Amino acid sequence: MSHLFHKSQNIQIAGPVIEVIIVPPKPVADDLKSKGLKVPAQKTIALIDTGASCTCIDRTIAQALSLVSHDIKNVLTAGGEDMQCLYDAGVILPLAQNAIFPVQVLEAKLEKQPYKVLIGRDILKTCTFIYNGWDNSFTLHL
Repeated sequence: MSHLFHKSQNIQIAGPVIEVIIVPPKPVADDLKSKGLKVPAQKTIALIDTGASCTCIDRTIAQALSLVSHDIKNVLTAGGEDMQCLYDAGVILPLAQNAIFPVQVLEAKLEKQPYKVLIGRDILKTCTFIYNGWDNSFTLHL
């Protein structure tokens, strides 16, 4: 079982953040590879968000990867209700470089945040996550 341990000066302010890579869904990636084209990827900062039922990405990532929305969902957030696009994508966590988590990601308005991805419970259900506020650290196990 691989794990990631991270300690920061003040985890309460920064939150449990990790660097992730977002890629297009497998069928799109396979098609690009078969044509000899490079598969686009976006390396970015993600907040581990146990309050998010699914993983969310900022619109700029969807645009950079040319993701195509296949549905629109009504989303309940701390700021109220909003309609957001739903995309298929892959998420690569730093401790599982060879594993791509295929997930449906929601678009989220994260432009004012220091992170561009929220890792939700759709990915966390495969992990053990320990948040240690006393120690200003967190551990993520796969």
